[in-house]
Amino acid sequence: MRQLTLTLLLALLLGSIAGTPAQAQQPGPAVAIHPVVGPPGTVVTFSGVGFTPGGRVQVLFIAGLGLIVGDVVAGPTGTIGGSFRMPAPGGAPELTFGRQEVTAVDQSSRRDTLPAFFLLTPGPALDYALPNGHFFTQANGQGGAGGTGYPVVNSQPFAQFVRFADEFRRLGGVPLVGFPASRSFVLDGFVTQAYQKAIFQWRPEVDEVFFVNVFDLLHDRGFDPFLRAVRSVPEQLPVSFDDGKTPRQIVSDRIALLNANPAIRAVYFRVDNPLLRFGLPTSRVEDMGNHFAIRLQRAVIQQWKVDVPWARAGQATIANGGDVFKELNGGDVLKELNQLPAFSVVPQNPPTFSRSIVVYDPPQGATLRSPIGVAGDGQAFEAVVNFELLGERGNVLASGPIMARAGGPLFGRFEASIAFGVDHQQPGILRLFLISPRDGGVIRDSVASIGVVLAP
Repeated sequence: MRQLTLTLLLALLLGSIAGTPAQAQQPGPAVAIHPVVGPPGTVVTFSGVGFTPGGRVQVLFIAGLGLIVGDVVAGPTGTIGGSFRMPAPGGAPELTFGRQEVTAVDQSSRRDTLPAFFLLTPGPALDYALPNGHFFTQANGQGGAGGTGYPVVNSQPFAQFVRFADEFRRLGGVPLVGFPASRSFVLDGFVTQAYQKAIFQWRPEVDEVFFVNVFDLLHDRGFDPFLRAVRSVPEQLPVSFDDGKTPRQIVSDRIALLNANPAIRAVYFRVDNPLLRFGLPTSRVEDMGNHFAIRLQRAVIQQWKVDVPWARAGQATIANGGDVFKELNGGDVLKELNQLPAFSVVPQNPPTFSRSIVVYDPPQGATLRSPIGVAGDGQAFEAVVNFELLGERGNVLASGPIMARAGGPLFGRFEASIAFGVDHQQPGILRLFLISPRDGGVIRDSVASIGVVLAP
């Protein structure tokens, strides 16, 4: 009986969807789901606006048979709120891991919402896929706690389309370049992003990333004494080491410096393209006390004489050049180097996303005053992302288009400042979506809904 009831409910709901496509000018009720990801058993909260005051509302999955996850009564202004737990594997046969669509039905008016999307994941979501890349929390300074982190995406954040996500995968991902340690920013005219073991710099002339010569740059800024005293990094060889040599001889003689330590040499040649990944050696192998070390243009390789928490005696490891660079760009050093902008090392809030829109700001649950700063990536036809800001009664406080920096099949960064006016604090929904060029309706799986609190 329950299965038949759910089947009929889903058929009725889908019939309503098909018969009355949502229009941008007629928003209807809205629901925001938070968090967007989490392991089975994670408590998911939802909030909504624009329902019948005092009416009964069902929140349910569209997938499979239409599993009901919430049955609530709307407040006197038509707002709803509640929570449910993500089902465990096998706990609900009609659900599968991956993106799931959640909607709500106002049982009094029979109006359905535009959908909200979130992901079911089979394990702890310290990192998770985005439609144009991946989001990592591991290097947020708190071991992933709080959910903030850094995205690695294919997008046009500035003047150029940058494929950091593609290059991250091609160059070995986390094992070889580490977790992302900054947002993207512009350095010397090139879009750049810091990772724990390397710094990516997008080079549009070759359609790939180059690695920044981190330790050369720090040498040029006079940080060799600090690096030796604090990070046990050997100082660079004098420029006279290369005097009178041809380019081929310079490369050969510098590579030969690795022969002094077979374990270090093996780590250097373990990657497919060591010259791209590490650059040339810029010091001899030196005895630094509890380890041997050689300085490279983009990294330091160390062989440990004793057991340490991250390596056994005799093992060779790669020092995190990106982390060193980020560390030296903190506090007063940032003003001197002027390399990593202050905003770039601040972890971002967990993004809200749909199939074609990723929203970085504002975060779910934020209390906002006018104007609202909005930023994200959109895969939008003619580079137009639309928004609606709904008040507690489902009334449209602000709406309109936002232009992204790229359109069509590419994800382009969009940014906007949205002004609104309310006379008392209230729940609201910020909804971003795409409009179909075919029929002028909202493309349902493009909708990204963010539950917020609006303050005067």
